[in-house]
Amino acid sequence: MTLAFLKRKKFWKRFVLFAFIAPVILFFTVLLIVYAKQDAIVRELIETANKDFKGAIRIKGSHVAPFANFPYISIDIEGLEIFEGDDFNSKKRIVHIKDTYIGFDLTGLLTGKYDVKSIRLTDGDIRLVRHLDGSFNIAKAFETDLPPEKVKEEFHLDLKSIKLDKIDLSKYNESNGMMVDAYITKTTTSFKTTNKHLSIGLDSKFELSLIQNGDTTFINRKHFELDTKLDLDELTQVLSITETEVLLEGASFQFGGNVDFKDEANVDLHFKGNKQNFDLYLAMLPKSLAESLKEFDNHGKIFFNARIKGKTMNGRQPQINANFGCENGNFNNLESKKKLEKIGFKGSFTNGSKRDLSTMRLELENFSAKPEAGTFKGKLLVENFDSPDIDMNLISDFD
Repeated sequence: MTLAFLKRKKFWKRFVLFAFIAPVILFFTVLLIVYAKQDAIVRELIETANKDFKGAIRIKGSHVAPFANFPYISIDIEGLEIFEGDDFNSKKRIVHIKDTYIGFDLTGLLTGKYDVKSIRLTDGDIRLVRHLDGSFNIAKAFETDLPPEKVKEEFHLDLKSIKLDKIDLSKYNESNGMMVDAYITKTTTSFKTTNKHLSIGLDSKFELSLIQNGDTTFINRKHFELDTKLDLDELTQVLSITETEVLLEGASFQFGGNVDFKDEANVDLHFKGNKQNFDLYLAMLPKSLAESLKEFDNHGKIFFNARIKGKTMNGRQPQINANFGCENGNFNNLESKKKLEKIGFKGSFTNGSKRDLSTMRLELENFSAKPEAGTFKGKLLVENFDSPDIDMNLISDFD
């Protein structure tokens, strides 16, 4: 081998070694910077928030967690609490999170820019309350006299992702006693801005319950999964939701639509499903009844279409209309060999002109089924869910 070849070989070995070592050195350099300045960074965040906003924030401590939100270098804020007022009243607590990981960009830290790129929340709860006057506790906590651009400048937010792990998120409405509670097992939200559009990716698994005046409704600990993409037009403030498949207790349906935030959060959402079995209907039933019916083999032509349309802010409720039905359905008990065949019905639901319990209306018509011996027909009308008025007509002839 010539001397020139040996020199070239040594050069490439050194180059490869440098290319490998340089990023490692850079990473640990930034890590040392964060270790040295973490107290100052956290103190600045908390002090600025408590100065600028009308609510209050407090923490138990903090430490560097370099790999908790990789590729960002994170500071773990321990025991984060956010209160609606400034007196740390436990009854006014909105947020209580065990670990809040604030992620910073490597290159930004080297230049002294503490831009928050990612937030990850693990183990905790977020309690949103809509007061009788229509205001939200979280909005009151973050009320400020500063202009929006000044707040953004002070907090250096440039979020690329938000992650939630084992977070109990609830929203309580003081006017009607309704609580929506979602236990989020895992959610990842990503952000990307191009040409005045904010693209949002959402991948989530959660357990949903609706609670009315302390009692659970028929939606009790239902498991949902969805993976969707959203687009926010920063000029019009319209959020568009692409057609998305949602899993409910393993059964699937589709939804999509848009939300106009400038027009009092005016929503126009649609839901639809076409199935060859009753799985989706069974998923909506109370758990004990659904488990019993799952012992039966079932099939049929099942469909539903629903639409939610209207303004949702300042005490307004959107219009809800739904149509559903079944053709040629049947249930077959594989053990007893008993059958219920030729199930058919058409139904509709609306929340009515006042858009509340008093004007809700559920109608089930042309209901028919054929047991092994005999026939079964009927119709059902329920109006005013506040004080139900029920009109039911059944015709049966079977053993």
